[in-house]
Amino acid sequence: MPIKEPMTEPDAAASRRVVTAWTIGALALTLCIVTVPFLAVLRGRATTMMWDINEFYVPAHRAVWRELRDGHAPWWTPNVYAGDSTLGAGQYGVFYPLHAIYGFFDATTAHRWWFMSHLWLASGTMFAWSRHRWASNPAAIVAGSAYALSGFFILHLKFTPFLIVAAWLPLVFLGIDLVRERWTTLRAATVAVPLALVALAGHPQMLYYSGLGLATYVVVTAMFEPGSRRWVGRVAGALSLGLGLAAVQLLPLLRFSSISVRTELTTDQAFELSAERRHLLTFPFPHLFGGADGVAFHAPWTGGLQYEEVGQFAGATIVVLAIYALTRLWRVSAVRALFAVGLVGILVMLADATPLGDPIYNFLPLADRFRVWARASLLPNIALAMLAGAGVQQLALARRTAVAWFAGAVGALTAVAVAIPHIGSMRTYLATESFSVAARALPISAVLVLTVAVALVPLYRRVGMGAVVAVCAVEVMFFASVATWNARSFAPEAAEAFYDEDEPPIFDEVYDAPDGIDRWYTETYSFRMESLIKDLYGITAFDPLAPKEFTETVGGMTYDGFATRNDVWQDNWLADVLRITTLVLGDSNSPEGDDWRLADALPGDRFIIWNREPRLPEAYLVGAVESIDLPAIRERLLDPDADFEDRAYIEGYLADSTGILDHPGPAGAVLEADVLDSGHVEVDADRDALLVLSYAWQPGWKASVDGHEVEVVRTNGLVLGIPVASGRHDVHVWFEPPGVRLGALITVQSFAILVLAAPVGTWWRRRRASVASPDLRTTPADHD
Repeated sequence: MPIKEPMTEPDAAASRRVVTAWTIGALALTLCIVTVPFLAVLRGRATTMMWDINEFYVPAHRAVWRELRDGHAPWWTPNVYAGDSTLGAGQYGVFYPLHAIYGFFDATTAHRWWFMSHLWLASGTMFAWSRHRWASNPAAIVAGSAYALSGFFILHLKFTPFLIVAAWLPLVFLGIDLVRERWTTLRAATVAVPLALVALAGHPQMLYYSGLGLATYVVVTAMFEPGSRRWVGRVAGALSLGLGLAAVQLLPLLRFSSISVRTELTTDQAFELSAERRHLLTFPFPHLFGGADGVAFHAPWTGGLQYEEVGQFAGATIVVLAIYALTRLWRVSAVRALFAVGLVGILVMLADATPLGDPIYNFLPLADRFRVWARASLLPNIALAMLAGAGVQQLALARRTAVAWFAGAVGALTAVAVAIPHIGSMRTYLATESFSVAARALPISAVLVLTVAVALVPLYRRVGMGAVVAVCAVEVMFFASVATWNARSFAPEAAEAFYDEDEPPIFDEVYDAPDGIDRWYTETYSFRMESLIKDLYGITAFDPLAPKEFTETVGGMTYDGFATRNDVWQDNWLADVLRITTLVLGDSNSPEGDDWRLADALPGDRFIIWNREPRLPEAYLVGAVESIDLPAIRERLLDPDADFEDRAYIEGYLADSTGILDHPGPAGAVLEADVLDSGHVEVDADRDALLVLSYAWQPGWKASVDGHEVEVVRTNGLVLGIPVASGRHDVHVWFEPPGVRLGALITVQSFAILVLAAPVGTWWRRRRASVASPDLRTTPADHD
C-alpha cells in the first residue's frame, strides 16, 4: 500500500478553504429551507402578526421606541394602567437590541424583518452547534432546519420572547462545548452574550426553562465524561457572566414581580394548559388531532386545550434519526446529556400528567411561579434536532445494517398509527376520519422514503446524504407551510391599518376634558391595547406582571385586562382620581351617576361610548391628609359621599412633611404640570400641602422640591403624592425602576470581567511560572 505524502501548507490551506466553502454553502441551503414556508412573508404579501403579537408585543416594542424618539428614558409608559414600568414588566424588551427595528420602520415592515431575522438566527445557531459537535454539513443542515421549523418555533409565532430564546439558545450550548475545551474571551462570550440576550427578552419562564436545559446538559455531561471536571467551573463562570450582563433587566424584573399579580400560583393555575400524554404523539404525528390550516390540508384542532400551547412537532424523520443516534452513540456523554435535556423538558411539559408534576411544583425552585408548563417543549425540540443531526452523521459511517434499522422504524410507526384509533381515550380527540388517515400516513411515508435514501448512502454517498437531507427538509417545511399562522395572521393591508397612528381608535377619540390628562376604560378584551397602538392614555391593558394592588383597586382587573367588577362606572371617585373621561361598555351595562353622558354607539358593534368630566384635575394641592390602610382607602374610593376634593388619603405617614396637613380644602395653585415630558411641576402653595398627580404610583417614583429629594407616597390608593411647604416651588418628578442602578453596575462589571478574564488569567499563569522557575544562571561572583 503506497504511503500517503504529508500535505504541504499551501495544500492544507486550500483544503480548509474548500471545507469552509462547503460549510458556507450548507448554511445558505439551511437558511433557504427554513425560508421556503415564509416566502410570502419575505416578499411582504403575508405576515406572521396574530393574537399576542398585535395585542401586546408589537405595540409594546413600539411604545418603548416612541418614548426614546420623544427623548425620554424608556422606563415608563403612560399609556396603560395609568402608567406602568416597561423595564419591570420585562416583556417590553427595553434592552433587547434587535427591537430597535420597531423604532425605524412601520409596524408591518419592522415585524416582517424582525421575524425573518430570528428565523434565520434559530436555524443558523443550531447549524453552528451541530456543525461543531458532529463535524458534518448534512447533519448541520438537518439540525438547523428541523429546529427552526419545529413545533415550538412555529406554534409560538405569537410570542416574540419565545422566538428570541429559540434563536439564541443553541449558541449558548455551542459556547458551553467551546469553553469545555478552553477559556478564551471569544469562547466565553459565545456563552455569555447569547444567554444575556435570552434574558433580555424579558420572559422569565423561558429563561428558567433555558437554564434548566443548560444545567442538565452540563451536569449529565460531567457525570459521564472521563477525566478532569475543572471545565464545569469555567462553564459556570461563563453562564454567570451571561446573567450578569443581563442584570440591568433582570433585577428590575425581579423587583417588579414582587408587586405583580403573579407572586404565587396554585397547582391548578400552574398546571393550566400543560401537555397531556396524548400530545406526545404529535411529535411524529403533528396533525393527528387536526391543527392544519393549509389550502389542501386542513382540519380544526380537536386535541383539547389550546393547540398553539400543547401541540408539538419535531417530524417523524427527525424523531427516527434521533433514536438512531441514541442507539449508535449512547456511550457518548454529550448524547446522554441531550437525551436528559429532552427528557427533563418532557417531564416538565407534562406537569400533572405524570406523578412527577407535584414534586416538580413543590421542590424545584421557582417552578411554582409559572403557568403553561407545555412551553418546556423548547427542550425536547432542541434535543431532538441535535440528535437528528447526530443520526445523519452516523449514516455516513454506517453500513447496510442501517437500512434494516430504518425499515424496522417504519414498521414500528405503522403499528402505532394502526393502534391509535383503537385506543378508547384517543377516539374523542382524533381528527375527522379521512384527515386522520392522511395525518398518520404522511409521517410513515416520510420515514419510508427516508429508508430508501438511507439505502443509497453506502452506494452513492453524496446522493444518499442529499436525499436524506431532502426528505427531512420536505417534512418540516410541509408542517410550517400548513400551520395555523397562515389563516390567523393579519394580511399586510389589515396590519398597516391596525397600526396607523393617524387613524382614530376604534371608539373614535378619548373625550377631552379640562384640567389635564384624559384616560379611557373598557370592560372588554377587544380594545385593551388600543392605548399603546394609538398612543392614548388608558387604564385597560394586558400584561402577565400587571401590578396587583392597582388592578385590584380598579375593579379586580385580571392580568389580561378584564374587569371582574363594575367599580369604575359606578357612582364613586375612581374615575375622578384616575381622570377617566371615556368609557367603552357593552350595551348591557351603563354607568351610574347623572354626570356620565351617552356619546355614541360603535357602528355594527354592541359597544356604547360614555363621556364624563372628572371632578379632580391632573395636578392639584390639597391641605389635609388622612392616614389609613389600603382596604379603607378602597372603601372611600367607592363611597360617593367621601371627600377627595378637600383631603387626600395615604398609607403610613409623611416623613418629609414640614407641617401637619390637617387643613381641608385647596391649598394653592399648580402653575405648570409637565409630568410626561420634562417632569417639571411648578406650584404656589398657600400653606404646607400635598401635591397630588394623577399618575399610577409604583415603587420607583422619585421627586425633588427645589432640588432637594423628597418622598413620593401612594395617594388615594392609586396615584402620586408629594409633600411641599408653603410658598412657590419647582418640583421635579421622574421614574427610576427599582434595581436598575445596581443592575447596570453588575452589567458593567460582568462585561469588564468577560473582557479581562482571559488576559488577566494569562498574566497570572506566567507570573506563577516565573516564580516557580527562577533564573538559575550564575555569575562569577557566585563561585567566590
